Amino acid sequence: MSVSSVTGRVVLATLGIAFATVLLRAQISSALVTRGDGLAYWGDRKEARASYARALFFDETNRVAADRYVFDAALSDDPADFRSGIAVASRYLVHFPLDGVLLMDRGLCEQREGSLTSAIVDFQKAGNIERDPRPLMFAALDERALHHLGRARMLLRSAIALDHRFEPARSALMRT
Repeated sequence: MSVSSVTGRVVLATLGIAFATVLLRAQISSALVTRGDGLAYWGDRKEARASYARALFFDETNRVAADRYVFDAALSDDPADFRSGIAVASRYLVHFPLDGVLLMDRGLCEQREGSLTSAIVDFQKAGNIERDPRPLMFAALDERALHHLGRARMLLRSAIALDHRFEPARSALMRT
């Protein structure tokens, strides 16, 4: 076997792998999410988040990977994870700015980071998009923490308007 035929085979194999990666990027991304879920199940959150990050490398519009990554970052105790979660959510939201789930996740990371004003904006958007009182409740609690009681009451009333049986908002409104 000559050197040129070995080199040709290596080049052909490399091109084949590169071409398959481009064609199968969504499937590879999905498989990496499944791998991350398995790692998370067994308690290896750091490696799970790394797997979700790899999934986003292959497909930055993979909602499940973005959601899992950002939500897990919000559960962390490391401020670097909060910033990383915010960055991942922000990149995803460039493509899908009206995704209430990722807005909520980013809001949680912002809240944990201490960026309450940014969190309030994301929680309000998420609540209005999803028609869900819970993000509005989070926004109201952040407004109350900033001593913006009028805004907090308005948000609590908005949450109650979405679901008049949502007891946490009713109770918070009585205390605010």
